[in-house]
Amino acid sequence: MTEINRRGNPIISFAYRDIKEGFNPINGFVRLTDIRQPSFWGVYRWPIEQGIIQTIKFESVQSLTWNHSGERIRGDHFQLVEFDLGEKWQTGAFYRNWSYDVYNNWVMAAQAVYNRQSPARVFVVGQYGEFEGAKATFLTTATNIIPFQFLSIGLKGENLWQTFPNGKTNQEFSLRTSLNIEIGEEKWITFRVRTGGDHKPNLNAVFKYSFLEDFVFYLVYGDQDTKETVNQAFAKLTFIW
Repeated sequence: MTEINRRGNPIISFAYRDIKEGFNPINGFVRLTDIRQPSFWGVYRWPIEQGIIQTIKFESVQSLTWNHSGERIRGDHFQLVEFDLGEKWQTGAFYRNWSYDVYNNWVMAAQAVYNRQSPARVFVVGQYGEFEGAKATFLTTATNIIPFQFLSIGLKGENLWQTFPNGKTNQEFSLRTSLNIEIGEEKWITFRVRTGGDHKPNLNAVFKYSFLEDFVFYLVYGDQDTKETVNQAFAKLTFIW
């Protein structure tokens, strides 16, 4: 994997991943094998500071994936425009189209974020488009509460309604919860639980330790509902320069 980043304004990131077919993806963040994947992420914030609009943010994510036989197997394209309306409100819209397996999906969406003066944040996004061969509507609501300086609690719920060409309908709901504990200035512990549909809840725990300014150490445990493995534990060391 190769990655080039530019910090500041604009933020620009180019990455390229090349993973062989026989690579073991269990002990790491890798989900796909037998891929060649170039990707781009960019963010630009345009300061306006006129009227209620303080900043306009433009964000773009582009990713294409081929296997080593040269067949395109995935694609993901995301464009966002967001308006900063001061200390409390942000609103915006985005368009995303992505493909995998036999599906070509797309959504158009509007979103709003409300930041209270007390430590809390509410996020709402509505999406409409096509998902896995059906007309789809997504409604996502999320909140992040910080009752203490060292503790933050996150809740995120997502509803999905689908209507297939044959008239059949489907409705799914998923819930994600997270708990983040900060220990001093260098250590964090995060717990995440996700449930929804017919599968059992998934638990994920991450310990993060920053040291020597440029090094970050991760210790991760995951309990996932998958065919090949249920429990995962691994460590990761990152150097930032």
